Amino acid sequence: MELDITIFRTINSLAGQSGFWDGFWIFATNYLFYVMAITAFIALIIWRNDLKKKVRTAAIFLTTSGISYISVLVFFNNIWPRLRPFEALQGVNQLVLESGFAFPSKHALFAFLLATYVYGFNKRLGVVFYVLASFVAISRAVVGVHYPSDILGGTVMGILIGWAGVVVTRKFSSK
Repeated sequence: MELDITIFRTINSLAGQSGFWDGFWIFATNYLFYVMAITAFIALIIWRNDLKKKVRTAAIFLTTSGISYISVLVFFNNIWPRLRPFEALQGVNQLVLESGFAFPSKHALFAFLLATYVYGFNKRLGVVFYVLASFVAISRAVVGVHYPSDILGGTVMGILIGWAGVVVTRKFSSK
């Protein structure tokens, strides 16, 4: 836990140093995932020719996203109701308002779930999405709302759930 706090403080010290960079990290934490989701939706429309496969791919992604969100809210928040850094520590540079428990980072989970899902079907775009997901994840510590272990937990869960979605989509798309 001490290492987690030390790393958090190092990353969070980036906040408040520059209006430009604060704006960048606030954008990354509040809006970048939506840019990723819209881009993925547009790519799906362009990429898949068969309307039935487009609908199936989107439905499986939305189902895996929904299941993971409910799992986090019901399962992890009840098992590990961890306070956010700005609630537990003094001197945190908090750039955004946030509520609820910290573990796992839902932003990191969904950004990496989406990046993994996209990577499963288009590696080049998937790599771009992994870079964007990394900005989303890092931003959560910079803006003062998650510890690195929250982010790591969300990242790992997102990759695993995203890959499961890819496997299921491929299985159903081959029929």
